[in-house]
Formats: sequence, structure tokens, C-alpha cells
Amino acid sequence: MRLSFSAFPDGLAGGALLLLRASLILSLADAQIAAPAADSRLVFLFYLFAAMIGAGLFARGAAILSVIGFAMLTNIANLTELPAFLVHGLDAAALALIGPGAYSLDAHRFGRQIFRLPR
Repeated sequence: MRLSFSAFPDGLAGGALLLLRASLILSLADAQIAAPAADSRLVFLFYLFAAMIGAGLFARGAAILSVIGFAMLTNIANLTELPAFLVHGLDAAALALIGPGAYSLDAHRFGRQIFRLPR
């Protein structure tokens, strides 16, 4: 069975993915502050997604669910907040497509493995 990530980049590319994850965490925190009319369950889910993305644990799934959450917020947002929610959703979509990178728990769980066959 093939994993959903072909590689977990490290070095500069892994650092860039770490910055993208940090940006998405700040976006999730900003979204729940900017939308006080949002349901408290949605705010809790945003905090949960931020924790998962920060640790890099099931980051792709959390990013996909964040895209859905931002789409829900665009329905209740006023016109001044709408562009910010769209940009935050694009950040989440980019992370969902690229993956968490080498500096994540997903990389430790699903990363490169060495199998030694007996002689």
C-alpha cells in the first residue's frame, strides 16, 4: 500500500513547510478571533486543528478539515473579513496538498524506513 506522501522534505524545503504550518496555526487563531459569531464548536475544532498541524500529527487531514472550516466561516463573514478567510483557506489547501514535511510527527510515523532482510 502506498502512502499519501511521496517524501518528507527536510533542509530548506522542510523549513519552509514548517513556516507554512506556523502560518496556518496563526491563521486558525486569527479566524476564531475575527469571527466571534462562530459556533463555539467550530472554535474548538479550529484549536484542535491548530494543535494537530503544529505537531504535524495527521496534518493533511487537519488541513483539509481547516479548509472546510474556513469555507464555513466565509458563509457567515462580513465583506471586510472575507478576503482574509479566503487566503487562510488557500494556506490550508496548500499544506493539505504538499504535506507536513520532515519536521513533523507524521514524518516520524510514516517516514523513510529501513528494512533489513535476513541472509
